[in-house]
Amino acid sequence: MDVPYLFYKEPSGVKVEFEGTYSFSDNNQATVELYDHPEFSELKYIIWDFTGVSRMEMTPVETDIASMMDKEASSRLPHTKVALITQDPFTRQLCQSYIADCGNRKLEWDFLVADTLEQARKWIDV
Repeated sequence: MDVPYLFYKEPSGVKVEFEGTYSFSDNNQATVELYDHPEFSELKYIIWDFTGVSRMEMTPVETDIASMMDKEASSRLPHTKVALITQDPFTRQLCQSYIADCGNRKLEWDFLVADTLEQARKWIDV
């Protein structure tokens, strides 16, 4: 894998699968690719899959910065479902911190932290 993630365009959304070590830099790289996608403003859902991550190197301060970046992007993509998939307790805690930061910024996305891709897809209703 040349980048620490794989980006999949799906009929109504995107799925991003991460592998190995996950850092703020990796998050930013994938986020920029997502924002630059030609169909970004038409996405109904985003799946951020951390199940392949073996080491999480992101901090709560960095999740706050990520929520700030997403707040700006959300004006182009309101009312989107965002599923974050992890079974790791530390990563789940960071996901919850990110969601709380997004809520504080009044981001109009719906969030779910799921254990599996199947749970996320059921919630997204795809």
